Amino acid sequence: MAAFKTFKCKYTQREVCVLGMLLDEYIRFRAQREGVEYKFKPEFFEEGILKGCKSFFHVTFSNSKLLADTDFPALFDEWRAMKERGKDYTPLL
Repeated sequence: MAAFKTFKCKYTQREVCVLGMLLDEYIRFRAQREGVEYKFKPEFFEEGILKGCKSFFHVTFSNSKLLADTDFPALFDEWRAMKERGKDYTPLL
């Protein structure tokens, strides 16, 4: 049994997984740029989506796509341009 209350989600399981990975990638990118520690995993975001979250850390999403970061719009645009050029963000370890 799940540790959280679930309800009918408007996303398919595949969309939830894709959004979880995208949110993890972008928020990890943002955290590194902000110089803050990052301890989340895609599952954190997936669970939130299933619970009905519509944004995380001011990052909005819909239809398997991240839409905007209202706190850091320029950083979001930089990340999105990098993704469009086919470059994935790889955190420095």
